[in-house]
Amino acid sequence: MNSFKKISKSLLLLMIMLALAMSFMLISCGHKHTESVVSGVPATCTKDGYTDKIVCAKCDEIISDSEVILATGHTEVIIPEISATCTENGASEGKKCSTCGCFTVEPELVPSAHAKKKIPAISPTCTTDGATEGLFCERCDYIFTEPTIIPAKHTEEIIPRIEPSIGISGLSEGKKCSACGDILVAPYEISLLSMELDSSSDKGVISGKLTFNQLSGEFSLYYADSNKKRLDYYDLLSSFTSSDSNNSLSFENVIVPKNCSYIIADGEGDYDYFVKIPESSLLSEVDYTFSALSDVHYNKGDYFNDALDFLDDYGVDFVGISGDLTNDGEVSSLEKFNEAIKNRLYKVYATTGNHDEAAVLSGNWEKYINTSISADDEIANISKNGIDFVFAPKKAEDNVFVFLCQTSWYYPKRPTGEEYSLITEEQIEWLSDVLEEYKSKNVFLFFHTFLSAPDGTQESAVGNLRNPGGYAYDLPFSYGAADEVAFRALMKEYKNVVYFSGHSHWMFEMEIYNENLNYSNFDNEYCHMVHVPSVCEPRWIGENDTRRTSKTGVASEGWIIEVYDEAIILIPVDFITEVFYTEYMKIIPLEN
Repeated sequence: MNSFKKISKSLLLLMIMLALAMSFMLISCGHKHTESVVSGVPATCTKDGYTDKIVCAKCDEIISDSEVILATGHTEVIIPEISATCTENGASEGKKCSTCGCFTVEPELVPSAHAKKKIPAISPTCTTDGATEGLFCERCDYIFTEPTIIPAKHTEEIIPRIEPSIGISGLSEGKKCSACGDILVAPYEISLLSMELDSSSDKGVISGKLTFNQLSGEFSLYYADSNKKRLDYYDLLSSFTSSDSNNSLSFENVIVPKNCSYIIADGEGDYDYFVKIPESSLLSEVDYTFSALSDVHYNKGDYFNDALDFLDDYGVDFVGISGDLTNDGEVSSLEKFNEAIKNRLYKVYATTGNHDEAAVLSGNWEKYINTSISADDEIANISKNGIDFVFAPKKAEDNVFVFLCQTSWYYPKRPTGEEYSLITEEQIEWLSDVLEEYKSKNVFLFFHTFLSAPDGTQESAVGNLRNPGGYAYDLPFSYGAADEVAFRALMKEYKNVVYFSGHSHWMFEMEIYNENLNYSNFDNEYCHMVHVPSVCEPRWIGENDTRRTSKTGVASEGWIIEVYDEAIILIPVDFITEVFYTEYMKIIPLEN
């Protein structure tokens, strides 16, 4: 009850106060106020604002005053940096108010500019160009200063001439670079012996003229190695007497074997004079070396063993035999042959000759000779008869050796066109297939008996001759027999073949009666035909003799063959005297 009374008194007091205030207002203006709103000003980022106020439109008396609105302050955002380029200005990072757009941190101008960088100078060497210093922009690669090339250049220095004297070679004047030591003009050897070469000579052969400058007397010419040492085994090339009125010696088609670098002139008083063979005249490195032997004939003696001993010492890769190991097929000779070839440093394979016919017919040839061919991984082909085969050495992949066995001793003087005299029709077919298969390789064919000359005569046959006394060996491959005709046709068709035959035993020097005795291809009408003398019984005949003479025990002859990429060199050997006959050397260009 008391509380209610208190509230009533408060309300009454409030109403009295309001009535008094209104009365005061009426009294102060003397009239009733007419309200008017005066708009406020909003606050900005940097200035305060204020709210609306109410005034009396009649007396401007403020009825309700405005209130202050404080400044809001800037709302900053980042203005990203703009990188300057070589040609366009940039700007640093800045800041501005996102509300009013005013800069709080104004970006600064970054002027455009190239990033210049030096191109270092390069000093020239004797063989490499140099360049001056340059300048470029590493951003846009603009070149401000282009480097100038400084050409490479040797610093020349004279190599003095050395005059030759007796027994000593001199040197021509040369030039070298004193900075790097390179030889700019190579000195060449000069001596009291000089050589002028025919530029048209093939590789491996030299022709031209030797001049003995200020020299007189007797001279013997030999091959010499790079150390100017006379090559072992080779006999003299030539002899010459030099004088004031005759001091030049012409030479033609001198063959240059392996290891030969100089021609040496051995004069009186043991003075030696040298002339260097140009590199351009030398063949490439030797690919393969083999020996071709024939007519072993153990019934005549054991000279075959001595020949193999020499070949062991000299060093060959292979030995091929062109038949006649025996006299009449005797087993004792076959056994001696096997004993001789056992434990050699190279393989030895043989074909049959007419004297081996009995060994073929009895089966002893197949039993005793070439027995390793079935297990030899370098044997590429064995014929159905079991005795003809192809040897393909891995060391010389472009070369194959074909062994064709003579299976008959029948040399009819007037054969019919149908009869087979020395080999069978099946052997001809096998040989034809083999030669066709290997027509892109160098084929070395071993077959015992030689062919007559293209016209059927003996005078110019490879392997035969006729001396002025009228004697000729009378057992060539019978001209006109069916197998001879077929065999001859193959020798004409396949020019990549080098055909080694024996049979007649003629010594190398018997070439005096027939220039084709040791080698010919009859003006490229045939393959290359080579006659192999006897290793046991070389034969000789005098100019007017009517009988041949055996040189058993005096000579033992055969070939050593050097195989190059471009050619083969045939070196005639006497195994008893251990001499290479330079006079009868041959060079054969290879088809493949």
